[in-house]
Amino acid sequence: MKITTVTVQVPATTANLGVGFDSFGLALNQYNTFKFTIATAFSFQTSTQSPITLPTLAPQPTCPDSLIFQTIQKFYQQCQRPIQPVAIEATVTIPLGRGLGSSATAVVATLVGLNALEGYPLTTAALLQLATGQEGHPDNVAPALLGGFQLCNQHITRPLTWCENWQFLAIVPTFEVTTATSRGLLPSQYARNTVVEALRNSALLVHAVNQQEAALLKQVIEQDTIHEPYRGEAIPYFQQLRSTLATQDGVLGTIISGSGPTVLVVHLAEAEVSIRTITQQVLSSYGIENARLYVLQQDTHGARILTP
Repeated sequence: MKITTVTVQVPATTANLGVGFDSFGLALNQYNTFKFTIATAFSFQTSTQSPITLPTLAPQPTCPDSLIFQTIQKFYQQCQRPIQPVAIEATVTIPLGRGLGSSATAVVATLVGLNALEGYPLTTAALLQLATGQEGHPDNVAPALLGGFQLCNQHITRPLTWCENWQFLAIVPTFEVTTATSRGLLPSQYARNTVVEALRNSALLVHAVNQQEAALLKQVIEQDTIHEPYRGEAIPYFQQLRSTLATQDGVLGTIISGSGPTVLVVHLAEAEVSIRTITQQVLSSYGIENARLYVLQQDTHGARILTP
């Protein structure tokens, strides 16, 4: 029997993990939820149940319906079926434009939801390829769909086991930076030695995660040469926070989440309280009073269809 409504929960994601530009992604335990109901015409509603008060988290009647509609078109083109109108209700808890994969949740939820409504004509691998094509890169959509820590290129995704004791303190500012703006900060060309250094560090991070070597992770995660030296300039407290936390017990690294401006402090779970205190002190010294701090862990499930 064909179902007529489905609800999909999709986790936030952080891309790059410092030295894995456009290649590494990790799902985080903050979620957006989308309900899709077969209808006679398209409609979109959004609301928020988030404790995070940010300007772009308020209900927005038209966002992100254009992205969702583009994804709907691609899904039905792939299935070679006529487009079925749906009514969509989105509950948003992931801040928009903060480097936490909010757009990826819309893309992934749409594909997973439509696939369920249509009787699962596409495999998970096919959904991932569609999502990657829509987003342009896989580092957010792969973990959003599959969960956990993912290594990926445009066509292949492979999981690694992230250490459960490695958590994140997220610093989410009130200002946003679009992906297009953030990419505009990057050079159009890189010197060979810059690229070689990036490859070496990303390889060592893979080993650190695979073997759960905290000391090695701490050595390499802040050594990016591709994006953080440039994107960090748009986040006034980033370098100071990184320097201040570098010598603190339990801190494994301070990195930019995706294209920013959210900053993540990777830390051992037992160091959470002290790291939060020091982070608040640094932010206060820069006059940053409205940023939201919250602790995140990895999500291992990815996109899930919620039972009624």
